[in-house]
Amino acid sequence: MKGQSALEFVMTYGWAIIVVTIGLALLYTILKPGLLPTSKCEMGVGLQCLSFKLNKGDAGLVLVLTQALNPRIRLEQMGCTKQDVNLFLENLPSPVMMDEGVATYVSGGNSTNNLRCRDMMGNQFVPTEGYDVYYLGKLCIRYTEMDTGLSRTACGSLSAPIE
Repeated sequence: MKGQSALEFVMTYGWAIIVVTIGLALLYTILKPGLLPTSKCEMGVGLQCLSFKLNKGDAGLVLVLTQALNPRIRLEQMGCTKQDVNLFLENLPSPVMMDEGVATYVSGGNSTNNLRCRDMMGNQFVPTEGYDVYYLGKLCIRYTEMDTGLSRTACGSLSAPIE
């Protein structure tokens, strides 16, 4: 009789331990810190994002860049999208002159440009209240080197908070 009681005790608590272990493993997988979005803007060599966010109301991108590509460049077009293939570069209403090493508002802030990012369908992104906390997408900039006249395009990734 003692053997049967011991076996029932082990089986009951054994199953409970297995269920709790699986639950904790699932919880860890869902809340794993590496999977949660973090703020980042990576443009590649020569362009650096100093500050960036999307405005909660109109999803306008606020972006401050600095450059180490050339003594002077002129930013003429920008695009921000969640799409992988199609990138819609918009002409900037006010092309931005950037000197090497100088922090410059490219969109939003004291800039007269207000770039709106696009969603997976190519439409202007509209954040859903309480659901969209970050914007994850691609950011591309077309610029001209002022000393050579060459036009170039730089693309990178954007994970920006919606504030």
